[in-house]
Amino acid sequence: MTPQVLIVGAGPVGLSLSLMLLRHGISVRMMDKNEGPSVFSKAQVIHARTMEAFHELGVIAPFVLQGRHVAGVPHAVRWHTDHRV
Repeated sequence: MTPQVLIVGAGPVGLSLSLMLLRHGISVRMMDKNEGPSVFSKAQVIHARTMEAFHELGVIAPFVLQGRHVAGVPHAVRWHTDHRV
């Protein structure tokens, strides 16, 4: 089947969108500039809206079972005088 939608970017948003479209019978083609998965974490926390989307996708169970609920996350920003950083 010829893809009906081109998704550029195979990160969390692109993958989730692909899954949602496929579940509705819409064929997709996904492209990403990287050759493989990242070795770096792209998310330290999963926010409430993301959990709602996982629920809608039917993939929430592993995240709830293996995750840890936190009320807040300490955050620090290091300011640089060199604005190129």
